[in-house]
Amino acid sequence: MDDEEWEDVPPETTDFAMVASLIADEQAAQFLNEGAQAPEDQNPFNHIDAEAVFKQALEEVEAIEYIPSGLGMLQEEWDKDGYPEIEVISGRKRGKQDLTIVLPDFIWRPRAIRWCQALTVLYQTIDVVMDTE
Repeated sequence: MDDEEWEDVPPETTDFAMVASLIADEQAAQFLNEGAQAPEDQNPFNHIDAEAVFKQALEEVEAIEYIPSGLGMLQEEWDKDGYPEIEVISGRKRGKQDLTIVLPDFIWRPRAIRWCQALTVLYQTIDVVMDTE
């Protein structure tokens, strides 16, 4: 958003929803960009019932709001600054500049927690299936 659009916002405004909306519109390009190409789908389960067990177990883990340890999602695993809101991706190998990615807590932490829950349940499910074969 250019300066002219911000000049339309009176400095004494108390319409915080409008200001928040303007900020969100300005930052939308940073968060709503096209996603990376995902690899082809591969089912990690080689047993007929393993996927159903995984899905049921994941639902139960999510229901009790369990957060696995050792994956950086627990508050005691963070540094003194808390959950990281900025990640720098190094571009040196390709001769490009570093890319700074803003990770707003309210967007990424819930997704990261769900990913960690799914990963933990996946490992447990595969271990159980491997032990029964």
